Amino acid sequence: MEAEGRKQKKVLLCVEENGGTMGINRELLTPTPHPDYEAFTVREIQQDLERIDNELSFAKEHGAETLFIQWLADERDFALGELARRNGQPNPFLLSSPLCQGKAGKQESPSYLPLISSRDLLPKEGEESVDWLVDNLIPKGCVVLLTAPPGSYKTFFALSLGRSVGQGEPFLGRALEAASVTYVDRENPRSVLSSRLKAVGPSPNLTLWPLWAEPEPPLLGDKSYLTLASDRSLLVFDSLRRFHTGSENAPEEMAVVMGYLRELTKPGATVLVLHHTGKAEGSIYRGTTEILAGVDVAFSLEKDKQQTRVLGTPVPLTLRCVKHRFIEEPTLSLEFAVEGERVVFRDVTASRQEEREEDKREKLEEIQEVIQKLEREQGTPNQTQVLRALKNTLNIGKNAALNLLGRGEGSHWRSEPKDGSRRYQTLSPFPETIGRGKEESLGGGWEQVL
Repeated sequence: MEAEGRKQKKVLLCVEENGGTMGINRELLTPTPHPDYEAFTVREIQQDLERIDNELSFAKEHGAETLFIQWLADERDFALGELARRNGQPNPFLLSSPLCQGKAGKQESPSYLPLISSRDLLPKEGEESVDWLVDNLIPKGCVVLLTAPPGSYKTFFALSLGRSVGQGEPFLGRALEAASVTYVDRENPRSVLSSRLKAVGPSPNLTLWPLWAEPEPPLLGDKSYLTLASDRSLLVFDSLRRFHTGSENAPEEMAVVMGYLRELTKPGATVLVLHHTGKAEGSIYRGTTEILAGVDVAFSLEKDKQQTRVLGTPVPLTLRCVKHRFIEEPTLSLEFAVEGERVVFRDVTASRQEEREEDKREKLEEIQEVIQKLEREQGTPNQTQVLRALKNTLNIGKNAALNLLGRGEGSHWRSEPKDGSRRYQTLSPFPETIGRGKEESLGGGWEQVL
């Protein structure tokens, strides 16, 4: 009977009788106080939610009756709905509840729903399909995730981006428009934030809401963030874990949190949220996949461990895009460097690529010299002899050597199967001769080419 009473209360909150059919009550989109929680504090409701979660897990694990599990699920919805109401948010379960469905088992489609024609969504003539905050990197009006291991300069990165947007100065060599920015910080003490701001540089269009302010920044879902989103182009939250009380590993809880971030983009603001990587090796972010599913763009910022660095020189970093709804995910090589009295991030992807190509060429030339030496000593060497020589002279392992031999095929050497093995012969840097030692005709001969 108690379970039935609960369901009746839920019906009263979600639906109304309308001419014999069940329709959604527009006036009840903002949930009303639930009778069971009227005298509870927020902390008491959160504690009750933890109790319900434990009981629900125990019931599912031990095969409890479906009716009892559904009753506990309803209890959980009531608690989450009341927490949403106190944060000034619409009930997140209003349309998802089976009790809000029509007679045919489908959700009602009232005439007031803001349906938009597909033709109206097409870009007008002369309009770009994507409106960029940072050209070809960060779109406007989207949720962007930035993850990094500790000490990988993600706070510096976010502050540098905020300053560049505030000043209208290029960021990572990409154009952007000047706009207002608010950096909301619930993680860093005043001394840390002050020193990093001094290094990055201030901007009159960059404001902060730090942890030590009075009042301190609230959790996500607070109406004050909607106010900020209405007149700010960029909102930064540092870091995600400090702005909610849910479990990062619970998809249903993080879906609500990510929904709060999504609400802030509706007025047109871009939301950048900083997050931590997981403990597992190679983990890009901590928590449920609902976190990545709830964003439009996700970046991972990492130090380049393989590159040696001299003290005082730029710090090599990699900005890896792991999700992008608009373009192919880019991977950028960055440097964190000092220019004058300020620290900056530089995009050095092109120069790094040239360096890597040069390193490859040098390595292939070294291998070519090893093969040439084998040719002089014992004729055309087989693959086993080449691999042994590369290990002894250049300390290149078998797998890496085979990979490099494949890269240099046709440019530095050629190979062919012979006598049950693969034989290698180096190639001249000049075109091969044809017709019994005669040089290939190139118009005026090699003298003119050189």
